[in-house]
Amino acid sequence: MNPYSSFIRSRNLFNSPPVGYETFGNFNLAPLGVEKYAYNTYRHYIKDYLTNPKEDIVFDINCGKGWGLCYLKQEYGFKKCIGYNSVPEILKECKEKHADINFYKDFIMSKQKNANFIFSIEAFDNYDNKSALLLKFKQSLADNGKLIIVQSSTNEKEYRNFEMILEKTHGLKPLQKLEIAQDVFQAVDLIADGPNLTTCVEYSKYQSAYNMNNDYKIFVSIYQNV
Repeated sequence: MNPYSSFIRSRNLFNSPPVGYETFGNFNLAPLGVEKYAYNTYRHYIKDYLTNPKEDIVFDINCGKGWGLCYLKQEYGFKKCIGYNSVPEILKECKEKHADINFYKDFIMSKQKNANFIFSIEAFDNYDNKSALLLKFKQSLADNGKLIIVQSSTNEKEYRNFEMILEKTHGLKPLQKLEIAQDVFQAVDLIADGPNLTTCVEYSKYQSAYNMNNDYKIFVSIYQNV
């Protein structure tokens, strides 16, 4: 079993994550709530592909409040980190709290290119034009750059079609294809301190889908630009 899925199923939350917090550096993660989940998810899927992070450029195209990207930059010293958030109020907060990271509103319209890593975590719902999003993934990756997608969906056929476009149309090489257990949403619920979850639209949506849809799945796809 994938160690991340095993961790989620154990419901130990972040008391004993797949990679121990003692190796994360001197970061105060306690008050970050769901951002703690984001950071651990980012770190879990990127760590096996890091060779010279101080020369790497990282994009996060659904960056939330930017803390996941912030802590990755602090830990690994990436050359440049760029976050994208389409919500003006949150985008403003990102810029105010993370001076060493560049933030923009729209990934598809961005002229930034040559990313060594692109995180697309629950980003598909933010873009009506999925074809343009998939093309932008390809255009924004450096040679041998890695695209890390974590996406929930009740339509597996649609998601598999997106994977086919990335592979057959845009020529990206699949490195990993996984599914994360639905139990992840129970974990997120607890991390977000239960009742506070209702104040977070994104995670309320997750929990609702978890409760109502037996076919709800979370896909992980990692690609390399070749």
